[in-house]
Amino acid sequence: MRALADSTGRRLPPLETPSADALRVNGDLSFLAFRSPRHQQMQLAVLRRYIEPPVMLGQFRIFRIDEVPRAAVTGGFLSETAERKLIAGDALDPEDWRAGDRMWIIDLMAPYKGLTRGIVRWLMVPGNLTRDSFRFRHVDG
Repeated sequence: MRALADSTGRRLPPLETPSADALRVNGDLSFLAFRSPRHQQMQLAVLRRYIEPPVMLGQFRIFRIDEVPRAAVTGGFLSETAERKLIAGDALDPEDWRAGDRMWIIDLMAPYKGLTRGIVRWLMVPGNLTRDSFRFRHVDG
């Protein structure tokens, strides 16, 4: 099979040629974002920066009920510099998501009533998400 190329003939990067599984996960996360008041307020370019990097890196967990996505968690392994960006509320660049060894929960999408508490409990059980410690930044909304 011939590699896909743009209009100038340059080969497309992996981000532009996702697998069927990656496309499904992008759809699942978009489905949740469209129903989340916090994510509905984001510009599409910002939302893309929250969704695409963890999908490409496999740094997410989707919680489904009857095969329908109802919540999701994304995480990153940040460098000290990326960590400062996140704490300041700045958007991470794609390379920041796997720039270091500091595990952070970047986003929790749980737009359906009653699910957030259960997801947080699941996260706190060692081994469910990681055997190591992790950090998170509380964001209202």
